[in-house]
Amino acid sequence: MKELLSEIRRKVKARDNGPAMDTMRKLGINYKTIHGLSIEEIKKIASLYQYNHELALELWKWDHREFKILATLIEDPKTVGIEQIIQWSSEIKNSELAEQLAINLSFNTGKAEQIVPLSFLINDEFAQKSACILLAWTAQRSSNIPDSLFTQQLEKLPEYINKSLQLSKGISFAIRAIGKRNIFLNNRAIKLLKELEKHEDYNSKLIVADALWELESDIIQKRLS
Repeated sequence: MKELLSEIRRKVKARDNGPAMDTMRKLGINYKTIHGLSIEEIKKIASLYQYNHELALELWKWDHREFKILATLIEDPKTVGIEQIIQWSSEIKNSELAEQLAINLSFNTGKAEQIVPLSFLINDEFAQKSACILLAWTAQRSSNIPDSLFTQQLEKLPEYINKSLQLSKGISFAIRAIGKRNIFLNNRAIKLLKELEKHEDYNSKLIVADALWELESDIIQKRLS
């Protein structure tokens, strides 16, 4: 394992991008080590090591941006335990990793119905943002999931709105994705947004501004009717 980690470190370090490192730190993407690789570059490295559970676990241990993202790509989504995903969710420290965990690993397990509610129980904005992204991706890409998952979560999303701006952006993404799934969920999402429209806080107003016009638009209404 030590040799494998050294090999991956060399591949990552060879692609060092100083300006990207600086930008990431300014955006709040903070780790002990950052090399500034793009997601596409990280995916190319990951493709050489799939699917390796032990390697993924080892990479995740490091306070290292590229290693963390590689772990989400290298882990096997078909065999990974839900407990591991929830543990990883609780250890996320920025929005980028919240997104990468949701898209690369959690979504591909096919277990969103279990992961989403458990992730929302974690009292952490980034774990909950990861749940929002997973919810949105599931709404957009999984036709076999019952509407009950989305109606249940729509009712709960307002509880998390004022935790942070980043989480509110995740909530907006989830509401918009759910509202574009079918006409029934579109009506439920619009109803929720009109309730939020009565709120005075900045985050609620931001969510409504982002989502209501889109879900009520002629394009979306015609497509769903």
